[in-house]
Amino acid sequence: MNNLIEMREINKLIKEQFYIPSYQRGYRWDKKQVRDLLDDIYEFINKPNKKEGEFYCLQPVVILRNGERCEVIDGQQRLTTIAIIQRYLRGRTYSIEYATRKGSKEYIENIIENAKEEIATKNIDYYFMKKAYLVVKDWFEQVINENEESTLEMDFYVTLGKNCKVIWYEVNDNADVESIFTRLNIGKIPLTNSELIKALLLCSDNFDEYDEMTHLRQLEIANEWDMIENTLQDDRFWYFINPKINPMPTRIELIFDSISGKKSQDDDYFTFRYFNALLQEESIIAVWKNEIKQYFLMLYEWYEDQKLFHSIGYLITSGYDTSVAKLVDIYRNKKYKKSEFIDYIKSLIKDSLKDIDLSELEYPSDNYEIKNVLLLFNVLTTMKMNDSNSRFPFDSYVKNIWSLEHIHAQQAEGLNKKELWISWIDEHINSFKLFVDDKYKKIVAELESVDRDNLTGEGFENLFEHIKAEIKDDYGVDLHYIDNLALLDKDTNSSLSNAFFDVKRSIIIGRDRNGYFIPVCTRNVFLKYYSNDPSQVHYWSETDRKDYLKRIQIDLAEYLPSGEK
Repeated sequence: MNNLIEMREINKLIKEQFYIPSYQRGYRWDKKQVRDLLDDIYEFINKPNKKEGEFYCLQPVVILRNGERCEVIDGQQRLTTIAIIQRYLRGRTYSIEYATRKGSKEYIENIIENAKEEIATKNIDYYFMKKAYLVVKDWFEQVINENEESTLEMDFYVTLGKNCKVIWYEVNDNADVESIFTRLNIGKIPLTNSELIKALLLCSDNFDEYDEMTHLRQLEIANEWDMIENTLQDDRFWYFINPKINPMPTRIELIFDSISGKKSQDDDYFTFRYFNALLQEESIIAVWKNEIKQYFLMLYEWYEDQKLFHSIGYLITSGYDTSVAKLVDIYRNKKYKKSEFIDYIKSLIKDSLKDIDLSELEYPSDNYEIKNVLLLFNVLTTMKMNDSNSRFPFDSYVKNIWSLEHIHAQQAEGLNKKELWISWIDEHINSFKLFVDDKYKKIVAELESVDRDNLTGEGFENLFEHIKAEIKDDYGVDLHYIDNLALLDKDTNSSLSNAFFDVKRSIIIGRDRNGYFIPVCTRNVFLKYYSNDPSQVHYWSETDRKDYLKRIQIDLAEYLPSGEK
């Protein structure tokens, strides 16, 4: 027997005999959990403009059927609470029995009378059941009195029975129920939408008829499912379509959420319900091939195309108001040819830069805009490389925290320990010794003469500012603009300790050599790649800054406002 999965209203559970096995803990819901369930259902009762057939979805109930008895693997706390609510409302309900509590079935059936007992029970499960009943009783009395709703109990009973549904997941009789329970409860991993959807797609009962061909189709879907999931597990592909660190148990769930149109405010099982409804109208094969598989293949086609990979990757990673789901919808609805779609993506990139004047972007007030300009600069530089396999590593970018680094240092902020001051002095002695100007020989002599034992914070800051003033003619002023900024990850940025250019250059080259991800344009800056006259390599001059800005303007020309070209 295959796993059975379906939406089942509470009324359809009335004839069931639920059994809670000994490997589960007893009933432990507290006041807040009981009231939250009541509040949610009450909110649904009063929801305006409910659509025909709309229902309130409860969490999954996972069971193993053993004759007439249903062994509950997951969902027993909610099932027990619903039974208590229905007993309070004096309606019919299912039976539920705990293996570790002899007489629990009868205790729940007679919960109204048992709750009247003044003597505290020594049975911890019965204590919580009685407490839950009293919470239910108090809740109804409070809501009825506050809102003068004389028919609330009747309305609530009808809604709970007819318009509240559980996701019913019946595992086959070969299942290792204890391992399923451990995964769901001890490991705190709930059933995911993708698991539930997979059960829908592979359930034999959901096919019109079951024969050898159906079995082959099940195998085909299972194999293609694994292929899609394995492809999504490749971080290079995953972070092209997903700009966040998103620890989904299965990444295929992102595709399901995109197809369903799930929003952040929707409940956990919105996507499952979407596909459950879709499979009532279309066949499994049609849903798999025309919806899920086609959606994945479209994303993979974009990933394989150099222009679309870099353009879409930039838009999504930059935080522009779009997503893969939105782009797919537009692509399908407008029936774009690939060339037309590339032009459309370019128009979105241009829109993202429409209010930007590169020469006016200033640190730190325009940090967001500067980061995105430099991200695009790096993406376009990678895309233009002659190697057709060159790809900007969006995965490395997403996994890091990025900041803007002054190419030439501005201040000694962050250098707040003696060992950092001395390290800074040693690094710059080694750097300035490479300079041929007499000015730098004097600076080296000054640094070597520092009394390290008695160096104070104020003394170091004065030294820093003095040296900065001495070399300012080489560097110029107004160093808070984009022509003196580069993208660096937080760890690399921290290691630079506000060093001057030549020391930073040495550190960055070393980290790049050791396999750290240094964005290509940041590396190019410190290698003087953009400088027309790289005869001096030891400092970042005003001329270097002008050449750097000019290169950014040229490379981004087709995306910038006309006055920036």
